[in-house]
Amino acid sequence: MALPILTWSQTDYTTTGQTAPTDEQVIQALNTASANLTKWTVKSVDSSTWKYIEFESPDIGGKRMRVIVSVNPGDNSYRILDTASTGIWYGLAPDGGTLGTWNSATPYGADRWTKYTKCSETAKAESVYFIESEEALGIVFRDDSIDDFWAGFAGALFNPYGNKAEADGRIFGLITSGKRVIYDSFWNSNSEFFGSNGANNYAHALAFRPLNPTTLDAIQRLNTTMLDTNADKFLDGNGKENAMPVFWSSNQNPFYFLGASRQMYYGRQGGNRTILSNGITFASNSTGTTDTLYLLNS
Repeated sequence: MALPILTWSQTDYTTTGQTAPTDEQVIQALNTASANLTKWTVKSVDSSTWKYIEFESPDIGGKRMRVIVSVNPGDNSYRILDTASTGIWYGLAPDGGTLGTWNSATPYGADRWTKYTKCSETAKAESVYFIESEEALGIVFRDDSIDDFWAGFAGALFNPYGNKAEADGRIFGLITSGKRVIYDSFWNSNSEFFGSNGANNYAHALAFRPLNPTTLDAIQRLNTTMLDTNADKFLDGNGKENAMPVFWSSNQNPFYFLGASRQMYYGRQGGNRTILSNGITFASNSTGTTDTLYLLNS
């Protein structure tokens, strides 16, 4: 089953107005920034104490995904491999559902839920912005003073391999940076952003098992050091950089090949953690030849 082509877009930066914001101030900034979303919408928000904000996707095959971004949800059993008491947390309900108690192991009752994963450190996210498509929501957190970034993506993020997909042809999951800054050469370590560290507070990549979709698996990027330090090796005959697929497999028994990231590609050159779409720079935040995530609208 061929999946629809996604169209990525990015909102403007929204500042918290603080040099060391509380987690609640970050949630409040996300609520302000959400006014610029054109595909996803805010389904609910705790506008009294700013503990969480819930987003809803457009309709995909008769259902609407939900994403919750929150402060620390509490008990360790609500979180994936994390014991930190602070920070910003991120979770996905691929089938939607009705939100009950946000800070619980099952916010959507019997409907699927990833649990919460960490995607930013406390007192660091001075500004925030969204990167969205019809079937995925990305949130980026920036320490403006030193140009550091953290991020999380959730939704139908993967192109399946062969018939390894859910009934609607999709594979759902999430990718987060954890407390670790997205550093300049993150592609060279599969335990950093767009990888899975497997340790408390660090980067995580997760997917619901395609042929047993009630099970959530840790997944691993197959290419640990795919990108050579010589960026010229990745240019085509016209001097344009090639965007290369990011392949994934399960990181636990039973091991299997999952597929590739959906319109999200390896890149190098053109800026520190720069995010590009068909050559249009969404966020250019430094100089030099460093690792890049390409989000292509094709």
